[in-house]
Amino acid sequence: MASLRLWLLVLCCAGAAATRLAADDSRAAARKEYDTRRTAVARDDAAAWFSLSEWCAAKRLSLERLVCLQHTIDADPAHEKARLLLGFTHFDGKWLSPDELQAARGMIRYRGAWIRPADLAARRTADEQAERKRKKDLLEAMADPDKFKHNPAQHELVAILKPADLSRLQAALTSRSAEVRKNVVILFGKARLVESRDTLLGLLANDPEETVRHAAVLALGELGLPDTVPTVLRALESPDKFLRERAVQALDHLTFHRETEYRYDRAPSEQKGALAAWKSWWEEHREKPRADWAAEAHDSDIADLRRFAVEAMARSRDPRALPGLIAALEDEDREVRAAATDGLASFPTEEAIEAAAARLKDPNWEPRCAAIRALRATLGRPQEDEGPPVFAAIPAAGKTGPDPERLCSLMRGMLEDGQYEYVRTDAIWTLVWQKDPKAAETFAKYATDGWWPAANWSIRGLINLGDHELLEPIRAAEASPNPETRVSVLVAYRELGHGLLGEEVIPFCADAHESARAAAAHSLGLLKGEKGPIPEAAFPTLLGMLEDGNADVRHWSAWALRTLSGKNFDFDANAPESKRKTDAKRWREWWEKSGRK
Repeated sequence: MASLRLWLLVLCCAGAAATRLAADDSRAAARKEYDTRRTAVARDDAAAWFSLSEWCAAKRLSLERLVCLQHTIDADPAHEKARLLLGFTHFDGKWLSPDELQAARGMIRYRGAWIRPADLAARRTADEQAERKRKKDLLEAMADPDKFKHNPAQHELVAILKPADLSRLQAALTSRSAEVRKNVVILFGKARLVESRDTLLGLLANDPEETVRHAAVLALGELGLPDTVPTVLRALESPDKFLRERAVQALDHLTFHRETEYRYDRAPSEQKGALAAWKSWWEEHREKPRADWAAEAHDSDIADLRRFAVEAMARSRDPRALPGLIAALEDEDREVRAAATDGLASFPTEEAIEAAAARLKDPNWEPRCAAIRALRATLGRPQEDEGPPVFAAIPAAGKTGPDPERLCSLMRGMLEDGQYEYVRTDAIWTLVWQKDPKAAETFAKYATDGWWPAANWSIRGLINLGDHELLEPIRAAEASPNPETRVSVLVAYRELGHGLLGEEVIPFCADAHESARAAAAHSLGLLKGEKGPIPEAAFPTLLGMLEDGNADVRHWSAWALRTLSGKNFDFDANAPESKRKTDAKRWREWWEKSGRK
């Protein structure tokens, strides 16, 4: 009996494969005929375009149908049937897209969703409460040393800490756990909470646990406060070798200067001369601004110290540091050049912008990517919902203001040289971020790029432009060997298709990679409520995907079935195989009895 079921399954699969191949051949022939028919249609003949769209629908050419409908409304903006099929609504005497309709009704966009203005305050309050709760949970997680130490939440907390959180963190310093106290100290340094200065000095002097004292001296170095240099210098005389080592690391951050005669692994009594040299250096520099310290450190033979120096010049935002940064652009070390180029973002003057643009031709990719980042900060317009532009916090003196067209022109020029893949991706991402209307040809070219991040961002750029003539290069990306790119194609069909491209999703359900199959199942489920019809093959395809070997594919297939049908047979994608088969059988029985109607 079991062998009979196996043979029936094999025959069904073979039949489905043969049917799919025949359908693919049929559609290929229909596309050739479509190309012939399309050339015979005048660009301004709305009736002919709409007639061709109906022919495409009969031949199941969803993408071609969409293009014809777009041409129909281009030729006749008042064409009612085409407008309705494309998701438009006639409102107040005008045809409006879904987003335009929401805006016309007085809705506003908040974090990617349309909401009523009256709900904005409540939504913001709810989000703020959620963020405060998240921060509270993260702070409470510090009570579990092992969990907090190995949890990425530590990095998340560093990004959102504010001076107002200092008292909460200081309360955690009363913990008996040295690991908890050390974690708090690390946060002080990484978040650069300068208000923690006195607390750190006290811990360095009095905490009974050496690991906390070690963390305290490192945190003082990260704060970068010049008046803490004497305390860190005194740590060089400690009998604790590891404290001396951390003090040297802190001084690298604080002063950008390493006394090469001093060795932390030797007893302080053996290197009184080196200690005296450090103290002499401090007496000479204590009245000078740190930008001057950094300028001196840039003459070091040690590349890391030169990099520390240019990073400090940038953080200072002192106009006197700009000549030093520009000089560092010619450094022999590429990481130093990259740091100096990044630093130019702090100085949105014409001189800094020109210097960053010149680095676009650097022989190494790191400075070129840094140049792109600097130019984005000084020339680009901010992204929606991303807060003020970077240069808004920079002193007004010499500020040039944004020039996104100039930025986009520079990025388009970079791509013509066939740059290194990271640079190419960063340039494409910048064009996408700026929604450059002149980048259509660039996006179309790189949508099939062999380096998948460049292809993915190019497809996103085509989606942003929303031009129906750009669907063809997206279709070409279907053949990409990278599953992430194929998933991007699915997203494009979903966002540009107005519900008419469901038929295009079906082939992805048989994709070789589970991420594409899962995304295809998800896309089919999203067709519910759209203007376009659900493809005939959707239910049989999703029913078959319940037997997929990947749990994510099974999960999204069951979700799509529930969404499209309104039924729920409690299919658990992670249940044992026997349970999954029982639940899948209930879905098939429903389909056989009522789903086909």
